[in-house]
Amino acid sequence: MKGFQFRQGTVYRKKEDGSRLLLIHHDPMNLESIVVPGDERHFDAKRPALISIDSLIALRKSGQYEEVGDLDAETLHRELQRLLAGGALTEKAAKLVAAVVRELPR
Repeated sequence: MKGFQFRQGTVYRKKEDGSRLLLIHHDPMNLESIVVPGDERHFDAKRPALISIDSLIALRKSGQYEEVGDLDAETLHRELQRLLAGGALTEKAAKLVAAVVRELPR
């Protein structure tokens, strides 16, 4: 899969109430990602949750959310740093998110 790159920092908006989810593909080998809930102003780095690929597919197919695009590299970097500093990730997830940060274009 050389040269293959996952989109990072995709934001989904819930149609019903405008709440948002930030998607981070931290562990693609285990088909698991992190979603960080938020509102129109910020994401809550203290409440990340793991999501399986099956749950992500169901979320996308549900019609309840719309994809609103990816965060720019600077904003994504800032949000990932907040996520790491938030203390809510397991040690394994934190190491994987730190690796994502290192791979971000600067």
